[in-house]
Amino acid sequence: MIAERLPELAAMPVAEKWLVLNELKEELCGDHDDLSESAEGKAAIKELLDYRWRQFQADPGSATTWEAVREKMHASRRQRQVAAA
Repeated sequence: MIAERLPELAAMPVAEKWLVLNELKEELCGDHDDLSESAEGKAAIKELLDYRWRQFQADPGSATTWEAVREKMHASRRQRQVAAA
């Protein structure tokens, strides 16, 4: 979805993507109160969780276990280390 909207982001090196991520995080969280404590923030979190729960209920097979996610992350890290060597 992001790559479709911002193809130049998909083409960026990983280091630049981290910079963009940090800039966005600072913009979203920098000078604002903790949204998770506000009524608006709590409502947004609940809405997201409810949406994801409905998605899971509609298709439980689409879920990924934490173990599978962790293994994918480790495999990706190993591939980057091999490529950098």
